[in-house]
Amino acid sequence: MWVDNMKRILILISFISAVLFSQISFGNDIKGNFSCKVKSTPLIEMHDGFPKSFSGYKNDIKTGDELTLKYDYLSLKNSITFHMKYPQKNYDFYSSGIFGKNKWNNEREIYNVDGKIYISNNLIILEGIIGKINLERYYKNDWHGFILESSPVYVHIITLNCTHYVDKFDSIFSILKQKGFK
Repeated sequence: MWVDNMKRILILISFISAVLFSQISFGNDIKGNFSCKVKSTPLIEMHDGFPKSFSGYKNDIKTGDELTLKYDYLSLKNSITFHMKYPQKNYDFYSSGIFGKNKWNNEREIYNVDGKIYISNNLIILEGIIGKINLERYYKNDWHGFILESSPVYVHIITLNCTHYVDKFDSIFSILKQKGFK
């Protein structure tokens, strides 16, 4: 009888622990997005040693287009993923990584994520295979910056003005500090 009661108590404790652990581990995942309006799309190409300037590519991203930069922070893995779909292109921008224990720049509290992502409360620098995205907060939930795509013969800059309507981004840094990230 006593052994049966102990088994029940241990099963109950195990169940409660599992429920609490799952809420702690998975309850801190954060998803959000930035809604970005394209402000300009200058393009410079080199031909036979001379630069040629254009307002962008035909049938490509243009001034006034809306782009969305999504992010997912997974607390259990200490990882973050950024994804931007380019509706006019046959590829997307994607950058992800795992947070290291140390910051890249302690004065500005910038975190280095696998050497491809640098983020802080007011700065996002993302490096992908095809290009780079830089954003800086200029007022509360308002961010500005650009997408940079380049090769040896061209540079394409897409300037952005972004709004972060539901700002969960700062919560990532609170969680990292609670976990002991410096």
